Amino acid sequence: MCESRATLPRRVAVGVLCIGLLGGSSRLTAQDSLLPARASAAALRAELDRAEREADSLKERVDALASEKEALFTGRFEAGGRTVRFIPGDLTDADRRIIEEGLTRAEASLRARYGDDLAPFRDPVVWSARSLGPNNPRGTFLSAHRRSNAYWGPRDFNMTQPTVELVEAIALDQAGRNLVDRAPRISEFTRSTLVLNDGRRRFARAGREMALSYASAGRECVAGSPAACRAVLTLPGADGGLSLYFSPADYRSVVTSGELPPTADSAQFAARRRCLAGSDTACVTAVAALSRVPNPFSGTLRSTAVEVALELGGRDAPTRLVTTRDGSALQILATVAGVTEDSLVRAWQQRVRTAMDAESPDAGRDGVTVAAWSLLILFGATRRKP
Repeated sequence: MCESRATLPRRVAVGVLCIGLLGGSSRLTAQDSLLPARASAAALRAELDRAEREADSLKERVDALASEKEALFTGRFEAGGRTVRFIPGDLTDADRRIIEEGLTRAEASLRARYGDDLAPFRDPVVWSARSLGPNNPRGTFLSAHRRSNAYWGPRDFNMTQPTVELVEAIALDQAGRNLVDRAPRISEFTRSTLVLNDGRRRFARAGREMALSYASAGRECVAGSPAACRAVLTLPGADGGLSLYFSPADYRSVVTSGELPPTADSAQFAARRRCLAGSDTACVTAVAALSRVPNPFSGTLRSTAVEVALELGGRDAPTRLVTTRDGSALQILATVAGVTEDSLVRAWQQRVRTAMDAESPDAGRDGVTVAAWSLLILFGATRRKP
C-alpha cells in the first residue's frame, strides 16, 4: 500500500515530464517547420534577382539588335511627300513601284480636297518598307514609326499582296490619325480615328451601327430625330451617357454590358440578377449601381461627323481643326465647318441617311427603301443586345 502510494506521485511526475517534453517537441517541430519557408523565401528572392538581371541583359541585347536592324535601312526614296526607308536588296522593284504610286495617289487626294498646305496631316513619322520575299506568306510590310507618341509605337501594315489601292488607304488612314491627334478633344471624340477614303460606305456603316444599336439615341437618330443625332455626337458625362443615350427600355442591355463596382454588395448583385431575369424595376436599381457604362457608339462612327465638318469648312478646315481648342468636340467641329451646331448635325444626319439609301438594292424605290430600313430599325429596337 505504501509502495503504491509512493509510486503515484512518481507516476504523476513522469506524466508531467512527458507532457512537457511533448509540448517542447511540438514547439521545436513548429519552429523547424518555419526554417524551410524562410529558406524558400530567400531562394525565391535570389531567383527573382537573377531573373531581373537576365531580363535587363536580354533587353540590352534586343535594343542592340534593333539598332543593328535600323542601321540596315540605308535605302531611301521619296513619294507623296514622304521619305520611305528600305533595306537595299530586300524590297522588290515591283513592290517599290506599288508603294510609290499608292503614296503619290494619297497625296494627290489630300491636295484635291484640302489644298497644298498639308502640314496638319503631317507629323514625325518614319516610314519603312520591307519585303520578306515572294515565297513568304507574310508578304510585304509598310510601317509607320512614331519616335515619340503616348498612344502607339510602330504600326506594321501587312500587305500579303501589295496593291496601289491598299497603300493609298494606309497613307490616308495615317494622315487622318495625324490630323485628329493634333486636336486632343477631337482625338478623344473619334478615339484617334479618321479614315479619309471610301466615304459613302463608312457613312452607311455608321447608319447601320446606329440602327442596330442597343441605345435608343442611335435608333432614333436613324429614324429622323435631330436631337437623338446630337446625343450620338456628344461624349458621355459622369454617368457614362446613361441619361444621354439610353431610355429605361434599354436598361437591361446596359446592365448586361455594364460593370458593377468591386465594392458591390449582395443587394446590387441580386438586383442585377432580377433585372436579367426580366424585372424592369430591378433594372432601374441595377443600372444605377454600375461603375461603368460602355459607350455604345464607336469612334469610327463619330469620325464621319469630322469628315462632314472638313467638307463644309473648305480648304482651311484642317488648320482650324488643330488650332481651335475651346468648347466641346461638337462645338469645335461646328467652328471648323463654319456653321451652327444644329446645321452640322442635320448635314451629318442627311449624309448618313443618303448613304444608307444608296446601299439598299431598292434605293430607287423610296417606299421599299423606307420599309426596309424601318424593319432593320425595328429589329435593332427589339434585339436589346449590345
